[in-house]
Amino acid sequence: MISVLFRFGVGPVLLGLLAACDGHVYSASLSPIDLGQDCKSSTGASDKAWCTSLNQYGGSCTGSDNKVVLKDSVRHLGNVAPMVGFERKYDSGTDPLPCWKTGRWNSRAYVNFNVWAAKPKIESLAIATLSWQPSTKRFQAGIASNEPANLAPHCFKALHEGSLPWVSNGKRLLGDLITDDLTVLESGKPITITPTVKKWVALGSGVLPSGLTFTARDENLSGDQNKYCWTTLNSLKLDVTYKAP
Repeated sequence: MISVLFRFGVGPVLLGLLAACDGHVYSASLSPIDLGQDCKSSTGASDKAWCTSLNQYGGSCTGSDNKVVLKDSVRHLGNVAPMVGFERKYDSGTDPLPCWKTGRWNSRAYVNFNVWAAKPKIESLAIATLSWQPSTKRFQAGIASNEPANLAPHCFKALHEGSLPWVSNGKRLLGDLITDDLTVLESGKPITITPTVKKWVALGSGVLPSGLTFTARDENLSGDQNKYCWTTLNSLKLDVTYKAP
């Protein structure tokens, strides 16, 4: 029996080719086995003598569950949806003896899947699509938070294949680029990542894939501004259509 979900974008021609092969065509929707979020930051403050008691900005970030994500590290989130985005804060101080301070943060989001959770076991992958439901909070001086204006709708920019570990000794690691412009996607529209998932299948069962990494639209750690853009990646899932014996 052939069971295929047409919303995955599998057309009649591909279905015919698959059906002509030995085995059957199956579809599965896989949930993440690991979710993560990292933190990069740059902070600074006035070094004037009268600013010694200045309450400076910290270097860590806040996760989507309002818990701390330490600078230069990744926090594994369990079932909590990760965030991707950036924030900048600047306080010029108060005259006549101003004490300025600044903080800049950005986070990447990570997700991994176990392709061998699909039952029956994948023999030959036809198509794999990644989807999520984004929710975004943003602020920029002079732009209403509910108006896109010159801001992109969401805060993610690019999608890469991951690398294990996701963060090593404070260094972010990236695999092959899948797309460098996620901003063109409609909200919730799936993205085809078949070549990447085929690589995972080729690793064989028992080998953990490297997962996927979402980078932020702005990862610049300079500039004295007040703005932020954070997107939570809800309901991440990997849909696969494949052949099995």
